[in-house]
Amino acid sequence: MSLKKHLILSFWIPPYIITGYQTVFAEGIYTLEYLKDSGHCSYNKEDQWVTGTCSVTFSNHGTKDVPFSVSIRSQFKDTEFLQDLDAIGEEKLIIKPQENKTFAINFKKVASDSNIPVSSSLSSFDISIKDGTRQRLL
Repeated sequence: MSLKKHLILSFWIPPYIITGYQTVFAEGIYTLEYLKDSGHCSYNKEDQWVTGTCSVTFSNHGTKDVPFSVSIRSQFKDTEFLQDLDAIGEEKLIIKPQENKTFAINFKKVASDSNIPVSSSLSSFDISIKDGTRQRLL
């Protein structure tokens, strides 16, 4: 049984019931809660490179360590280049049971689009997390 199968119900279920499900029944990446309001990326463009840092915070409601990777799902036209950043997606993250943790992930990417602003930031963005075979969109 996975939270993915019951995603539609989550809109009508109080948050404490979802957390209870994640604590008792879920496994792996399904035990993770993404604290979207804490997500933040900032970057600078110099010559052909865009460098920056993204911070994301998770809570592991499970009873085991959870290894995973994270990618940004950008919804903003001027930050589309951040979507599926290879540098972020390749970073292997681990969160311990019952832990809240903020990850600061540095990245460097070729600025293939000349319309990328010189510097900017992005907050409260959607992400996807993967554990090798499974993926969750958050």
